[in-house]
Amino acid sequence: MGGSKYNTPVKYTSKLEDFIEEFELCDIWRTKNVDSRLYTWRQRTPLIQCRLDFWLISNFLSSSVTKTSIVPSIKSDHSLIKLTLSGENFSERGPGFWKFNSGLLTDKDYVDIVKNTLSDCDEKYHNLENKNLKWDTMKSEIRGATVKYSKYKNMKLRERESNLKKRQDEIHKNLSRTYLDKDINTLLIELDIVKDDLEQIVNNQTRGLLYDHTPSTAKAMKEIQNISYH
Repeated sequence: MGGSKYNTPVKYTSKLEDFIEEFELCDIWRTKNVDSRLYTWRQRTPLIQCRLDFWLISNFLSSSVTKTSIVPSIKSDHSLIKLTLSGENFSERGPGFWKFNSGLLTDKDYVDIVKNTLSDCDEKYHNLENKNLKWDTMKSEIRGATVKYSKYKNMKLRERESNLKKRQDEIHKNLSRTYLDKDINTLLIELDIVKDDLEQIVNNQTRGLLYDHTPSTAKAMKEIQNISYH
């Protein structure tokens, strides 16, 4: 089902159609995109394109779906089926809370910012005799500098990620309009490169959110404390 250039096995198609009918489901992407030709899985050698993946929902829920699309994914050779739902019980997600990304400890620019902040604080609060209060004040200023730098770095990262995703979407759309095997393979090669770049971004974000006690992290924290009490 879905417009593969290869014939879908009749037995598979029949079983899927029986399943959909028995449980009163609908293939919502096809319902909303009657004339579209998109695929969720591809193979370069030999070239095969199929819509193997479905988002089946109950017929009575179909009216709540305002938009559905097939979009590229990372860490998988299958694309995603994306749904947009409307309803009174849906609300927008809040801003959440800020969390320190431990990956910053290996960022030279950030380490320099911390060192400069600590040096400035040491001079600014040199008359403060209470060491605990002095350290808490320094940590507060480090946090402020960290949040500011994190926002700037995340903004740049989001811009790069957004550009990569836009290019990924463009390639995906071009694949649906391209019929020559040679051109399709060229697009698939470029798609793999873009996906690798996006995957690297996700991996770096994931590593940064993991709290660890690696030697590099311990060394960085010790260095910060040494500077603060110099």
